Amino acid sequence: MSCGTGVSCYDEFVALPQGYSPNRSCHTARNAANVTRNRSVQNLPYDHNLVRFKDANVYYNACYVNGYIRRQAYISAQSPTDKESAGDFWRIVAEQNVAQIVTLCLEFEAKSLHCIKYWPDVGNRAEFNGVQVRCQTEEYRNFYCKRCFKVNGLEVVQYQFLCWPETGMPKTAVPLIALYYAVKVASRIEDGPLLVHCSTALSRTAVFISLDYLLQQAMHEQSVSVFKCASHLRKARANCLPDPREYAFIYDLLFEAMLTEGRNIVRLDVREHLRSLLAVNPKLNQTHMWEHFAYLHNYTERPTCTSPTAGQADRDPDVMPCDDCRVRLADPTTYINAIWLDGFYAADDTIVTQTPLDWTELAFWTMVLEHRASHVVDLQPGGDPNRCFYPQPPETMRSLGQAGLTLRLQGRTDEGCTLMLECPGAQPLPVTLHSCTGLYTAAGGPQEASVPQSAKAMYKAVENFLQSPAPRSGPQVLVCLNGANRCGLFAACLLAAQQLQHEGFTDVYHLVRWMKLRRPQLVPTLAQYEFIFKFLAYYSKRKLLPEPQAEEKQRQLLENTNTIDELRGLGETVYSHSQLPVQQQREPGRVAYHYLGQGDPGATLMSTAEADLV
Repeated sequence: MSCGTGVSCYDEFVALPQGYSPNRSCHTARNAANVTRNRSVQNLPYDHNLVRFKDANVYYNACYVNGYIRRQAYISAQSPTDKESAGDFWRIVAEQNVAQIVTLCLEFEAKSLHCIKYWPDVGNRAEFNGVQVRCQTEEYRNFYCKRCFKVNGLEVVQYQFLCWPETGMPKTAVPLIALYYAVKVASRIEDGPLLVHCSTALSRTAVFISLDYLLQQAMHEQSVSVFKCASHLRKARANCLPDPREYAFIYDLLFEAMLTEGRNIVRLDVREHLRSLLAVNPKLNQTHMWEHFAYLHNYTERPTCTSPTAGQADRDPDVMPCDDCRVRLADPTTYINAIWLDGFYAADDTIVTQTPLDWTELAFWTMVLEHRASHVVDLQPGGDPNRCFYPQPPETMRSLGQAGLTLRLQGRTDEGCTLMLECPGAQPLPVTLHSCTGLYTAAGGPQEASVPQSAKAMYKAVENFLQSPAPRSGPQVLVCLNGANRCGLFAACLLAAQQLQHEGFTDVYHLVRWMKLRRPQLVPTLAQYEFIFKFLAYYSKRKLLPEPQAEEKQRQLLENTNTIDELRGLGETVYSHSQLPVQQQREPGRVAYHYLGQGDPGATLMSTAEADLV
């Protein structure tokens, strides 16, 4: 892998400062009373930037790291491993006015202790060395868990990342980017240092700090130096970034985060953000929206599907489930064209699949029963004119297969019907089927990838699904004719709306990017990508922000960004309030990236459904 200078990442990595600096001492860490409090002899903090306590006799393996602009912007700490170290950890939080904690490890990984559970359960209070800690809330997201604490009266938020593999590096940078935005959007200028910790504070902690440091550098200088940043970190914390894969991963993170130049962050006033995306980039003579969609196609690889029965049960030979996220049934010989997508609250809590064929209907309802999926959304009712995959009047019951699986029609609703799924030896499963009959103007074919008739229609479909009184168990199942064209748009609108409502912002670009890494054919056209923003504008106006408040909010935003040449989404505004690094348009121009042609952006991945881009 080249770093863009003719020098490989590995060559840069081996040229970094090695070991402990002879000009810096670690006397405190090597003191006989403290040496056992270090996880390793490789992660000793220097004396000059050691985090010190009001009680000079207390020691904890934590050190300050200067940010790009702010001194002592971060605290790099090893994770607590026992009750005593947990108490010292919370003393750092209280004494240093820490408002945010980034936890980059789980308690146990690969059967070894990485971090004890140093926080109380939600609703409970605990005392650690005189520090009162109360866990007020605990909210799980697809990539991380967010916990809010009261620490001696101070508000402290912890973000625990859930997706770092036990060995190696994450397969993609998107989950860590999502965590980063969540942390930075919520940060305030008056907050104390950002406390980042992992097992030893050498690996994951250094990667996260590097990302924040370099994005701020990119914003101010329109260029970055990963080598200088890593060298800076090693002068603050010897031996950090010990693995060349971590060093290379920083480049992946930067590429993923900087490609959209801050226009990916959408706040409540979506309409103004949409206007900025529809502005023309004179260098490409295309809109920024077009540019983002081109990136989504150019940098999304086709996953592989190696199932021996794949193709025999697929409506569209181009839409097949990848091996990593394919939904599997108890019978390993049974194949179904279905994949897992992440929901807002948890990973892998949405199943996306095609409308069942006659000979795959049994596999479909077996999947629903085995995974206890109580909600099914039919996004293309009538898409198969020959058969409906659930009973409709006058039919009230349907038997499938020799195993005795039975589907009973319990009742009809305005939005669909209720079913009872029964099979000998299994607990009956009530299923609510949402039939989106008014979402599109026509049923459409397997290659049809149009947009709904209006944002209002999508709003109604999303709200009907979210507000359904039927109890929820297991994942939700989204169905359209080929398992892509309509499922992807509904899933994207649903996730973006939930994130905007609960977090106050959403990142549509990376949300769609993460989905397309699972199935590239999701959100297949520029029209669908643009529709997500139109839906969010309607959703925000209707549900989150009444019109007078929206106008007042926009006025405040413009006042706060009067030094910026153009309002680029709301990314710059987020930075002005929370130090979120984004790119700004400055002469002589923006950071350049290799662009794969001026014609059809992504011809190797795009089908005839994307002809509107040419």
